[in-house]
Amino acid sequence: MISPQAKSRDQTHRACTMSTGSDSLREDYQSLKAVFRQLGEQRQAVKKLEDACQKQVDKLLKQMEQEGSEPTRVMRAGLGEITSSLPKPPTLILHLILGDISVTLPTRTDKLTYKQNYEKFKMIHVFIMAAMSVVSLLFPDRILPSAMVHSVSVWYYFTVTLRELVLISNGSKIKWWWLTHHYCSVVMAALLLTWPPGECYQSFKSQFMLFTFCLSLVMALQFRYQRAKLYREVAMGTKHHMAISQDGLAPSEIKTSGLKKRLLMCLVGVYLFQLYNGYTLMQLYFTEADCATWQVPVLGVLFFIVALMNSSTLTSVVKSKKPQKKSA
Repeated sequence: MISPQAKSRDQTHRACTMSTGSDSLREDYQSLKAVFRQLGEQRQAVKKLEDACQKQVDKLLKQMEQEGSEPTRVMRAGLGEITSSLPKPPTLILHLILGDISVTLPTRTDKLTYKQNYEKFKMIHVFIMAAMSVVSLLFPDRILPSAMVHSVSVWYYFTVTLRELVLISNGSKIKWWWLTHHYCSVVMAALLLTWPPGECYQSFKSQFMLFTFCLSLVMALQFRYQRAKLYREVAMGTKHHMAISQDGLAPSEIKTSGLKKRLLMCLVGVYLFQLYNGYTLMQLYFTEADCATWQVPVLGVLFFIVALMNSSTLTSVVKSKKPQKKSA
């Protein structure tokens, strides 16, 4: 039997322990509130500094414009670095989708992390699309595999376009055509997804899945080459730290090594395949009665546009790297 005195001592000890724990919990909570209050003050201070910095940038740019002076290379690079780090309004498309919020990442580390995640996202998608296109080729009579390819394509091109707009807001330089190319790809993937199933679609499906598989392989080769090249150029300071891999080749990438030659030939092959897709679709539309749906000619025209613009861009890049003949 436990004596009443022992019970009383035990209850007193528990009460003291609970009181001590409650005091410690209240102290930790008050400490958290103090740190959070300090965080709010620091954020307000940072906001004031960002506004002051933006005013100084606007003043400097206006002064340079009035005086007609050309900034030095160092000054131009510094201004670019500063403006890319300051909050700015979103582009029109981001504004329509996300609202009036700033997508400027605060630190260089955050920007590099976002860029790396973007590159990783593209590479993962390449392997997914290659595998899904193979499954669709192995089961040509099944609708689900091809529908999955088109659905994932719509999601991917829409997502990657938004990510590229965020990268542009954080200092990345993306050529207008590659961004427009992704807009076109969103529309084309949506048209393929809404193309009614039937003999017309079946007659083009295998060709398109083969094209998707080839495109995925070329994108994987291109990503492997450009990632290594960008890493070297950023480390040497010849490229901006927010430079990203593209769907084509940059002028500095047209040289004579074996890998670059193979990549150039693969890109030419993909662009010819795009032209062939456009030709096949237009031929189906004008010769097959089952292909009278509006998706067919629109897809054919878009394939022609994408192929011609890709070829034109690649041709201009190759011409820009040809050595100029010296005049006598």
